[in-house]
Amino acid sequence: MKDTNNISKLDSVVLLKSIPSKKVRRGDVGCVVEVHKPAIYEIEFVDENGNTKALVTLPGSDVMRLNLNIAATT
Repeated sequence: MKDTNNISKLDSVVLLKSIPSKKVRRGDVGCVVEVHKPAIYEIEFVDENGNTKALVTLPGSDVMRLNLNIAATT
């Protein structure tokens, strides 16, 4: 499901503001695990070991989609 912010399920996003109660900080990268309605996202943030650090529902104004174009090298 896409919305006007071009953020879809499984997109990588960066957090634009800290949420101390959830232990996530501005600049943390997360993965969209659900789009509840346009511009409302459930995002999973993980630690360096791949363990879930936080699962939060945020408006699109709190995140920015990352454009990760990783070219394959041979």
